[in-house]
Amino acid sequence: MSIKARLITSLFCAVIIPLLMITVLITLQIRENALGQYQQQAQAEIKHIDNAFSLYLNGLAEDARYLTESPAIKRLTADTNHYVAEEKPTFSQLEGNIEAEAFALMNAFGEARPDLAYVFLGLETGGYIQWPKGKLGNYNPRKRPWYQATISKPGEIVRPPVY
Repeated sequence: MSIKARLITSLFCAVIIPLLMITVLITLQIRENALGQYQQQAQAEIKHIDNAFSLYLNGLAEDARYLTESPAIKRLTADTNHYVAEEKPTFSQLEGNIEAEAFALMNAFGEARPDLAYVFLGLETGGYIQWPKGKLGNYNPRKRPWYQATISKPGEIVRPPVY
């Protein structure tokens, strides 16, 4: 090999090898930075979503407290309809008696909240009111997990597990 070829090879190695090493190091650093930024942004988004869920669920808890404190709900008696026997349509009158006042309140609340599928209430006497109207039979709210979870913590808003 001639001196010229050796000189070109030496210069090539002196320039290209360090350039390749710098390229590899920069590429690894850029990848690490991008991954770190992605993780930070993902965690920030998860916090936003968590805050949104918390606000929504806290709002539902406040709504539940409002409903339980309303005079229409507090005046319900043992005469409230029961559905522990044969199937029958749920109560759906909007006026006429105490149960109608409670249903009217739940109806207005449910209609105002398109995000809700049901608004329901079970009483310790076994009475039950549900919006929207439907048919129920062989249904005792006192045996439902949501009722039992709520009764175990009087005065608190309880979020029972999904069943």
